[in-house]
Amino acid sequence: ECEIYAKMLLLRKNGYPLWEPKTENALYPEIYQEKGSHIGDVGILNLFGGFDYLFNVCHEATHPLNVGRVPDNFKPIPDFNANDVVENKYRLGDYVLSDPKQIHQSRVQGSGNQFEGVPKEFGEGQAFSSTTSTGAILILPEGGKRVDHLRPETFANYAADHAASWYTHATVAMGRETRNGSLYLITGFDKARAWGSATFRNANAEDVSLEFVPESSRGNSSYPSYDFRICHSAAATSDADGTYGEQSGSVFLRGYKIALRHSWFRRMIPGIINASDFLDPDRSFRFLKHPVSWLLSLSLLDWIKRQFSSDHIVDFYSVSNARVCLHISIYWYEAYCFYTHRPIIHQMQLTAGY
Repeated sequence: ECEIYAKMLLLRKNGYPLWEPKTENALYPEIYQEKGSHIGDVGILNLFGGFDYLFNVCHEATHPLNVGRVPDNFKPIPDFNANDVVENKYRLGDYVLSDPKQIHQSRVQGSGNQFEGVPKEFGEGQAFSSTTSTGAILILPEGGKRVDHLRPETFANYAADHAASWYTHATVAMGRETRNGSLYLITGFDKARAWGSATFRNANAEDVSLEFVPESSRGNSSYPSYDFRICHSAAATSDADGTYGEQSGSVFLRGYKIALRHSWFRRMIPGIINASDFLDPDRSFRFLKHPVSWLLSLSLLDWIKRQFSSDHIVDFYSVSNARVCLHISIYWYEAYCFYTHRPIIHQMQLTAGY
């Protein structure tokens, strides 16, 4: 479900959608459990559609987010300004649909009873139907917030200098199973206190029916909960921060996906990654669909120059034996050639992959 959900909601251009916005882990720092993702977090997307937090590059090793978690000789990103951000808000009762023209929302009509703490804009719930067989839905009954750092390129340059040590640290010191391209550096996020997520694939569109409604508070929590009362021909999940009452669930992440040159990664962490992992056309990333042998030909440079306008950023790095490394960053399209001595820092503002 998490792969279909991510693939469908990536179309909305809000960043990388998390099927599991809040990963429960008692070993995470308390401040992370309370607040959720921060700008500068380094982590791994897990198999359940969540983000496995490792450490934060914006704070010292002694900061509560980092104690016992940072690489050797760690130094935070220089001249970081925590106030250099832009923040926006989601409306109360807001929702995000993979295709607003084919997925339809309506208000649940009931007895008129209003749960305490539930926004009137959400009322007694929301219902969804579809005229398409595949789609995804995110519901934010209490709205949410959107935060982005205004200088993301600073993070890209910093990551390029430290990526190799991050992979070693994640694999050896923190015991994570990493593959090349699995590390992410967060420069922005959308977070909410409560959320509901649903996805469907190859369904009979007429059978797709969902109702997301408020519930009484769970356990000793004083905050309202929400759940799918009806969920036909779809997979769904929901949760809310009933402990801290914070907007701590990251429903979208933005930032950078970090990869190393293939041979470099294999020397550091052997037996984990195959080059085909980066060239799989089924991945959410889109790569140049040309034979790998072209990477050794200087004629590729001419092809690149003919294909891309001045709006694109093209960086050329010379390497040994006349090989050419390309890091082509295009607003909607990115292509990477993995013959480089520098890490490849991929912006995942609008696209991402596993």
